[in-house]
Amino acid sequence: MGQDSTSNKVDSFDRRHCTKISASETRSEYGLGALSMPHRVIAAPVALLAHHTLSKMIIPQIKSIGRTISKHTIRQLKFIIPGAAITYAFNTHRVFLELLTRQDVEGQWARLFAFASTGFEGLVIILFLYVLLVPWIHGLEPDYRSWRDSGILSSVIPILTTAILVGWSLLSFTLGRWSSLGYLEGVVGASGLYALTFGLLGLLPAPKVHRS
Repeated sequence: MGQDSTSNKVDSFDRRHCTKISASETRSEYGLGALSMPHRVIAAPVALLAHHTLSKMIIPQIKSIGRTISKHTIRQLKFIIPGAAITYAFNTHRVFLELLTRQDVEGQWARLFAFASTGFEGLVIILFLYVLLVPWIHGLEPDYRSWRDSGILSSVIPILTTAILVGWSLLSFTLGRWSSLGYLEGVVGASGLYALTFGLLGLLPAPKVHRS
């Protein structure tokens, strides 16, 4: 009898002790330690619901957005890093600025072609931004993969492609003909500038159409 009574007391003590530990851990986990018992009874379900919502809905969405941003940024860095490296190695931006400010007789043609290539690159940037902002301007989200079937993109993208080819060709010829780079390095330098431009433009987020 004495042993049974002692065993029952030990079991009772263990249950009370475990209950206290469990309650203490729960209050610590959800920040309820400073509340009185009635407030804990009310706040505990709210804390559990908030914890469940955060872990099941919000956190996965944040992770998904982070993965999307990371993948998109990595794709653009494939243009930005080589473009910036080529531009820095060949000093293309300084060479081009010198062509824009030449004052000698031969430099007039260099300045004319340099301004022409600048105009086409500016047109490329404007058309690229227009294509990017189509959802915000027209209130619709086009399918860029089937752009030929889009009334808006089917007319803009061919002009954009032509502007890219003409602008890049003019810049390559200008750098090769009137700078110390020569034609080969002029083509590489022009490609680096265009790659850097496209990489930076690609980092701009495309607006989304919010449908009611």
